[in-house]
Amino acid sequence: MDVTLHIPDDLADRFGGNLSRRVLELLALDGYKNGHLTPAELRRLLGFYTPYQLDEFLESNNVWADYTVDDFLREIEGLQHQGHRSVRLVIADTDPNNNRTS
Repeated sequence: MDVTLHIPDDLADRFGGNLSRRVLELLALDGYKNGHLTPAELRRLLGFYTPYQLDEFLESNNVWADYTVDDFLREIEGLQHQGHRSVRLVIADTDPNNNRTS
């Protein structure tokens, strides 16, 4: 499907860059955040080849995937089941406002 928007040139110039791509990204982000698109569909819509590209895109737009501790533990179990014996868990505080010293 093609969509045509009519934006006066002087206003469109203020957005800079590839306005068509930016509009597509905003529409895709909205669809993802509202549950209308799955991660796989979002990746396809934006033309990303790897999940890592999608992760980077979402992070750059302050959108975080729902990823629980249980999801993480299932991944660890899966790795161990595949023969990865030394899976190490490191938990770090990434809060830049945390001024604790150990």
